[in-house]
Amino acid sequence: KARLEAQNALQVEPKNAKVRYLLAEIAEQQKLYQEMFEHLLVVVDVDPANVEARLKLGSLYFLGQSFDEAAKQTTELLKRAPKDTRVHLLQARVLIQKGNPKAGLAELTTALKLDPDNVDGILLQSAMDADENLEKGLATVDAAVKRLPKDKTRQLRELRIMMLAKDKRADAVEQGLLALSEDFPKEHGYQSQLAQFYTIQGRVNDADKLLKGLTEIDPANADTKLSYVQFLATQRDAEQAEAALKAFIEQSPDAGKLRLGLGEVYETSNRADAARKVYAALAERAPKSAEGLTARTRIVRMDILAGRRDDARAGIDRILFDFPNDPRGLQLRAALRFTEKKFDDAITDLRLLLGKEPDNDKALLLLAQTYLRKNDVVLARDTYKRLLEAIPDSPDALQQLAVLYAAGKKYAEAEALYRKSLEKQPDDLITWGRLVEILMAQGDTARAETEARRMAALANQAGVGDFSLGRVLVKKNDFNGAAEAFRKSVAARRNDSLALDGLVRSLLAAGKQDEAISALDQQLSGPNQLSARFLLGEIYGRAGDEGKASQYFEAVLKDRPDSVPTWESLAAIYKERDARIAVYQRATTVLPASVELNMLLASEYVQAGRFDDAIRVYTALLETSPTHLPAINNLASLLLDQRSDMASYTRALDLAKALARANMPAMQDTLGWAHYRVGQYAEAVKVLEPVVAAAGTDQLYRYHLGMAYLGAGNRVAAKQQLTKAVKRVKDEYPGLAEAQTTLGKLN
Repeated sequence: KARLEAQNALQVEPKNAKVRYLLAEIAEQQKLYQEMFEHLLVVVDVDPANVEARLKLGSLYFLGQSFDEAAKQTTELLKRAPKDTRVHLLQARVLIQKGNPKAGLAELTTALKLDPDNVDGILLQSAMDADENLEKGLATVDAAVKRLPKDKTRQLRELRIMMLAKDKRADAVEQGLLALSEDFPKEHGYQSQLAQFYTIQGRVNDADKLLKGLTEIDPANADTKLSYVQFLATQRDAEQAEAALKAFIEQSPDAGKLRLGLGEVYETSNRADAARKVYAALAERAPKSAEGLTARTRIVRMDILAGRRDDARAGIDRILFDFPNDPRGLQLRAALRFTEKKFDDAITDLRLLLGKEPDNDKALLLLAQTYLRKNDVVLARDTYKRLLEAIPDSPDALQQLAVLYAAGKKYAEAEALYRKSLEKQPDDLITWGRLVEILMAQGDTARAETEARRMAALANQAGVGDFSLGRVLVKKNDFNGAAEAFRKSVAARRNDSLALDGLVRSLLAAGKQDEAISALDQQLSGPNQLSARFLLGEIYGRAGDEGKASQYFEAVLKDRPDSVPTWESLAAIYKERDARIAVYQRATTVLPASVELNMLLASEYVQAGRFDDAIRVYTALLETSPTHLPAINNLASLLLDQRSDMASYTRALDLAKALARANMPAMQDTLGWAHYRVGQYAEAVKVLEPVVAAAGTDQLYRYHLGMAYLGAGNRVAAKQQLTKAVKRVKDEYPGLAEAQTTLGKLN
């Protein structure tokens, strides 16, 4: 309510410093720090003497690690409030972080002289003393604890426990937590910490007793009960945890949090039906409570994941009817619309949601992914940037934005994001590998090698770093070094066929065929045996040894008859076309729907002059892949050039109409020629003129256009095109003789 009133006042006076400061305080309470920051900027601009606003703004800069900006605020604050302890304390922190601890300590001393009992100052002094000497730090804390009232000592005593824990003084840590629990009995966090301490120490029974006691002290507190249940699940067993939770629900049947907790237990143990029943009961019991709404959203989420879209849609509609524009309802509907490929509708929901929750990371991520599915790379990139503004360390945003930059060849931007990601997760092998690839894409093999060697030196790299190093060294033509790196990767990753492929190809490039064969022989009984046989087949095939190559390829096909590359490689070893045809005939018997193998078989038939067989293969292929444009084009071309009946020409035109959407001269030429064959000369000219304009050096296209001009009655244009079609022909094409004869008649 306060926020609404303040916003109303702001509409009257947009730069009213008092209103802006009030809104900053409200944003601070609601943890909306970006909004708080923006209001404070206005306050300081309008009212430069506002010390409180400058203190908050300086603290935000400090917490955001913008130390230079924080220093600007402290400089102004020291002029306006030279005797304010908080100002000197902030200045001390800034100086220390900027690498000037001596000046920082001087400011800290000034702050504590102005207010010796300032807890924040004592905390900083104690921490600095502890860095120098632990006992000195403890002494500073202890002196302050003795001097100050008990209600001001909590943070100091907490710091003392942290110091003791760092020094592994378990008994003293326990006594400190016990004392805090006794002095502040309403603060259950200390008892929870003590229970965690007991658990770490292996004193599970003590922890159990303590946590169970908390549930009895405050039976209405659902959080303490859920904490105890979680403890039982991790330290005892799932059955005990479930039984305890059910007992708590019996004691407090209206506790929605407990029922949600039971649903979570069922979900995590893969009992979706039981979880759904719990959520449904809670939703029916209290549909408009916070817990009831959560239960309803979880049911919808489960329906979406299970593919029950109609149920999910109905559930979302009911949620949004009871809670119009509820962010969770909007997010669920956007997710459902995304799965249904209703991307524009999903975007509408997400924009509405983000108007209410501008920093909602899940909504921003889904919005970016939706833009990508619409191929709107610019908006996707902008959305990922917004996500990084809201959550600077978002791994999804860092990775996916970097991928977009890399795809757009903005390598410097991609590199910066990958490096930022590695600062947070220095052992992330995937990111490190992508960084190496980005550097290679820029042609910077020197830096790529440096990063790859750093990656290979990681303790957890498990051959991944060696693989990246091998790729870089191949790029540098250092095939011996690459082979050594790949060899290490093969040893560490015994089931990685890519590393084995890299090793073999590096050895072959280095002229070490015998060593490559030896390396593959060693893999013939391991997890990479199929890859090893395939590579041996390739080596012997290139060497012209059809017998050995065939032996290895056939061994692969015995285990993997569906391996299209192996069928292709087996056919390639034979010099005789009939032998290749025999391989492809076998292959298409095993894989009758394979587009690649059928296309290769048909091509061999065409080269052999077996046009009827090729037509039969293309016809069968289009029954299983009716939209495959190359097959459509090739079949139509054969019907037009190798048949002479009008039924074949008409069939070719029916097929070729699908080529109208293809932006390829060869396919457009087929369509135009089909129009010509059925006597549609004007339409043929209309289609073929752009083809010749785009690929005018192709004499076949000029022959087709010339004949179309002639059919349409334009003898002059026909003569021009046919003259070029027959002049200095390098490769004979179907119809060359007709082009020559027709031109002779025109002359």
